[in-house]
Amino acid sequence: SRLYTILLKDKGFDDVFPIGRVQSPTVYLVYERMKEIERFVSRAFFELHAKFEATSGHYEGKVKGRWEAREQLVQELLHRGMTEREIGTIQNVQKKEKRQLPPLLHSLSTLQATANRKWKMSPNTVLQLAQKLYERKLISYPRTDTRVITNAEFAYVKERVPRYQELLSLEFPIATSRAQKRYVNDARVKEHYAIIPTKQVPRKSTLERMNRQERLIYEEIVRTTLGMFHRPYLYEETTIETDVRGFIFHSKGVRPLDEGWKMLFPQKKETKQHVLPSVVKGDRVEASPFIHEGKTEPPKPYTEGQLITLMKTCGATVDDEAEVELLKEIEGIGTEATRSSIIETIKRHAYIDVKKNIVSLTPKGRLLCEALEGTLLASPSMTAKWEKYLKKIGEGTGTSEKFLRSMEKFLHHLITT
Repeated sequence: SRLYTILLKDKGFDDVFPIGRVQSPTVYLVYERMKEIERFVSRAFFELHAKFEATSGHYEGKVKGRWEAREQLVQELLHRGMTEREIGTIQNVQKKEKRQLPPLLHSLSTLQATANRKWKMSPNTVLQLAQKLYERKLISYPRTDTRVITNAEFAYVKERVPRYQELLSLEFPIATSRAQKRYVNDARVKEHYAIIPTKQVPRKSTLERMNRQERLIYEEIVRTTLGMFHRPYLYEETTIETDVRGFIFHSKGVRPLDEGWKMLFPQKKETKQHVLPSVVKGDRVEASPFIHEGKTEPPKPYTEGQLITLMKTCGATVDDEAEVELLKEIEGIGTEATRSSIIETIKRHAYIDVKKNIVSLTPKGRLLCEALEGTLLASPSMTAKWEKYLKKIGEGTGTSEKFLRSMEKFLHHLITT
């Protein structure tokens, strides 16, 4: 921190530039996304779409692939004699029944990411709310990176399912009361298990007295826990291939069969699933083909919730396969308990700014990242390697002396270069 503050002061920037083995790579991840957005050049593309009328109803479809110039597509349409009104033939119809299992139980980072996505709560707010619920003995320890529980917790949760259901007015028939390995696995629980409601079930009046945010977090935890005992979400996926003058148009539709666990999570505005009409191979349909023009879009800036997830799964930002595996092994950069405070720290240092849940880099943050570019301080894998060796020290297979010697070499190299 002193080194970079002095170096940047020599260049005329009179400010303090704190450096950290977790905070600096985190700021750098935001910087990399910002550069992607700045470098992005939007390009037009053209697709061939069509509206179809069958005896049983209407549907839409499109040809796979894109054309870079409208003229290319127009020429191809003219070559095949395509007009605005055509007759298409059903080439293929496939129907598959699919199922989606209830979600895994929450760790702190998944709870933070979910609350940020659903209600725009900051990760730090979620941690404070969860801590308050824990202190009131309503939920288990929140600073956990585990998404499973042991058989002991499952036993008391199973016993209280009717009370949790009554509390949230979520009566449903229990699909299974058996402990499933997806949620219950003694071997995978280390220091702490997943976040679940405790044996202490509050009264409805207590729930109603909670402030809105606190209640949303508590209910999210209870609903996710109840998912263990619910049915999978079942749906039928239909794909249709329609031939029009040699062009194959693809259409996809979804028909819900059993809402299952999804009834636990009411949606404000659920997108209406388009159900395709009933057709069979060989049917003839009326077709109205048209050219659709679109533009490629730049990557979107991160939200606070995405930043938490990115810190945990930042292996996706590293090219080297060995480093990707390393980051997976130690769960990214930072810990479950510290990631939200790291984000608060880099906000306080004025490296990033958050407005309407969108994370942006400040001029100061950009300056820091430009100074760090090409160094290990900007690398998530550096932190991962340190974390891995600290874990070895804890297990007794590494020594603090060796760690400190390597740290000394790293700092000496950094200062001399």
